[in-house]
Amino acid sequence: MRRSPSPSRSHALVIGGGIAGLVTSHVLLRHCKRVTLVERDIYPAEPVFRSGVPQGQQVHTLLLRGQHVLEELFPGLTQKLLAAGAIGREYGSGSLYVSPYGPLCQIPPRLHGWNCSRLFLEWHLLQEVRHSDRITVVEGAEVVGLLGEKQQGQIDGVRYLKRGQAAPQEVHADLIIDASGALSQAPIWLEQLGYQAPQETVVAIHQWYATRWYASPVPDAIPWNGVIVRASPPLRRDGVLMEVEGGRWMVILSGRGEDAPPTDEAAFLAFAQSLSDPTIARAIQAGQPCSPMDSYCRTHIQWRHFERLSSGPQNFLVLGDAACVLNPVYGQGMTIAILEAVLLDRCLRQQDHGALARVFQRQQAHLLRRPWQYAERAERLLAGNNTETNWGSRIVRQYIETLMHLVTIDPRASLIFQEYLHMLRSSRSFLHPYLVKQVLRLWVKKWRHGREQRALAQE
Repeated sequence: MRRSPSPSRSHALVIGGGIAGLVTSHVLLRHCKRVTLVERDIYPAEPVFRSGVPQGQQVHTLLLRGQHVLEELFPGLTQKLLAAGAIGREYGSGSLYVSPYGPLCQIPPRLHGWNCSRLFLEWHLLQEVRHSDRITVVEGAEVVGLLGEKQQGQIDGVRYLKRGQAAPQEVHADLIIDASGALSQAPIWLEQLGYQAPQETVVAIHQWYATRWYASPVPDAIPWNGVIVRASPPLRRDGVLMEVEGGRWMVILSGRGEDAPPTDEAAFLAFAQSLSDPTIARAIQAGQPCSPMDSYCRTHIQWRHFERLSSGPQNFLVLGDAACVLNPVYGQGMTIAILEAVLLDRCLRQQDHGALARVFQRQQAHLLRRPWQYAERAERLLAGNNTETNWGSRIVRQYIETLMHLVTIDPRASLIFQEYLHMLRSSRSFLHPYLVKQVLRLWVKKWRHGREQRALAQE
């Protein structure tokens, strides 16, 4: 990515120092003379759990699109991660993905990447950010409000409360980014200044997770360093196994509603044995646990529609989970946050100061639309609420069902589909000429088989 010839802004401030905030801070160095990152937690000295990321113990997957973009933003990061213990991974031939229609057809090595825990990735991104003397990281500081007046049409800065101090401090900036996560107070802060809060779209999911870390390598009997078993209705249970740094691997089991994965030894194994594929259960039986079981619940997915605001401060932007919380089970969140940082970089190059927020939030909505629709559609199917009744919707549904069967038997179709899962292709790839041809071939084959069966029945 090209660098700006010279920073056009004096000072940017980022609220929240998770994956989204760290990558955004790095991008802002291309456009601002200095950047301040305000993080509520005090960062640990090594890659371990911190309270500000309650989901940090859970399995997180950075899709290949996200890995590729991170390498562009931080040249050499991949080698640094691998040297520090991240696991090189072939996502096609070295992984097992079991859909409700069966295991995806194995493909030649084409999808190269790496595995690591979220804790590990975040810690290494923090080290990259700290390399710059133009970034100031303020730890143990919770933002409690924005500075400014609505008449000005912009935000002057933020107020934050430092841990252990009674009085808040103020810091001024000419660009403020909220990357503080799902619990962001941005709607309240805006209302306090007289702005409208954004409309919200909320879908209840009640997705429960239980995770355990294991100290031994993945058993030899399991030839993959990544396994994903998707829910197969009517059973709404998922499982993931992922080898990570430090000679460890993680297992996460998930369920919906009252069907929460248990956190006692025998029941945890029994839950894994109920999945449509036995691989994860075999790994649990052979593994050596090195952590207690950690549980977590995501009650809903949520999209705060900042793009719909008719008026708002033009130097205040919201991204990451602060704008849109997707279902973690599909592994899109970190990749989306990284792509939003790249979108911000592009908008800062192209837009004048007065139009920045409006243009960014609208383009962000375009980026979020397909992942959100994917998540909504998946929730309807898992809940048995598939109410599409017109002929066009029925044809689309039959096409998708046939396609999902095709990717279990056809290597080329499997590759295209896995590239889609990793956001290397858009959903338009479902209409790839090869896929359309093969789906039609299967339809004709099914029709002929049905005709033959009817003829036999009449004899």
